[in-house]
Amino acid sequence: MTAIATWAARHWQVRGGREFYLSGNLASMAPGLPYAIGIQRAYPGRQAVAFVGEAGSRC
Repeated sequence: MTAIATWAARHWQVRGGREFYLSGNLASMAPGLPYAIGIQRAYPGRQAVAFVGEAGSRC
């Protein structure tokens, strides 16, 4: 499990009819905006939220 997947599993609760997607590629959060755009186009009547950040400062 990558760092972002571990963090998300511990702190985010997905309830009701909500769905959750994340990139597990080497803890990368870079695809957050493209994922949100694609999901918004697939489900135009629902809200899409993207959490994005830059973790390089931890090095």
